[in-house]
Amino acid sequence: PASLPEICNCVLRFDQISIEEGLSQSSVHVILQDSRGFMWFGTQDGLNRYDGYTFKTYKPYPDEPNSLSDRWILSLLEDKDGYLWIGTRLGGLNRFDPRSETFTRFLHDNDVPSSISDNHVNVLYLDRSDRLWVGTSQGLDMFDRRSNRFIHYAYDPSIQEGITGKTITAIFQDSHARLWVGTS
Repeated sequence: PASLPEICNCVLRFDQISIEEGLSQSSVHVILQDSRGFMWFGTQDGLNRYDGYTFKTYKPYPDEPNSLSDRWILSLLEDKDGYLWIGTRLGGLNRFDPRSETFTRFLHDNDVPSSISDNHVNVLYLDRSDRLWVGTSQGLDMFDRRSNRFIHYAYDPSIQEGITGKTITAIFQDSHARLWVGTS
């Protein structure tokens, strides 16, 4: 095709991995390969780990507080310690420990000002200083992993130099260490 670089005279081949192969659901929102080589697929019905042969699916279980908090996965990220961070549609932020295969949930709580801004997490980003940024539907948070507290950068139309929208959809740090934040 004309869209491929001229140096590539290759034939592209696509393999399909679907429900028949063990994927929990066919709407995949996010894909990540972790440092151990596993492929992770976030769907509307669970988090899937693929080893190249078989799937292991993680879903929420009401009686298990160390399970995933929500089925609908929107964002994935792995930190330098090997923890997987999972942003969900209604269940806030989850941290997955691959050693114990347990999840820690970070949920919004109106009574706790340092809790996550909202349980709808669109995007996750680790900056060069290893800070975890969380884009929610109610603003931008920076998560302090030492204190397990969220610092909020909320939308406020009265602040001229503040964030111009409350639903955060993209985060990126450029070569000058400036953080770019996309909103809807």
